[in-house]
Amino acid sequence: MDTDHCPKCDAKTTVAGRFPGMEWRDKSFEPTGMRFFNFRLRGWGVSCSEPFRACLTCGHVWTHLQPEELRTFIDKHGTAETKLKLSPFRKAPPEEDLV
Repeated sequence: MDTDHCPKCDAKTTVAGRFPGMEWRDKSFEPTGMRFFNFRLRGWGVSCSEPFRACLTCGHVWTHLQPEELRTFIDKHGTAETKLKLSPFRKAPPEEDLV
């Protein structure tokens, strides 16, 4: 990933940083639409890389995570509505011969 350019406005004015107070927690992302009754333990969510990046021009803040891990997490913990977003990544079943 090009860390010198903002993915939103393409400015070359980005800085690395962190969120104070998160040092004691895992840096993880929880997508909206996870089932409410899941018990959240340490390590809940999808791990994000550090450092976070921020754009001095537009204020966009970002990090990176493994998309396969995110899709697996949603498939395991997501609501039915959220799991619909996974449909473009699902393989179609092989067609069966009708003979």
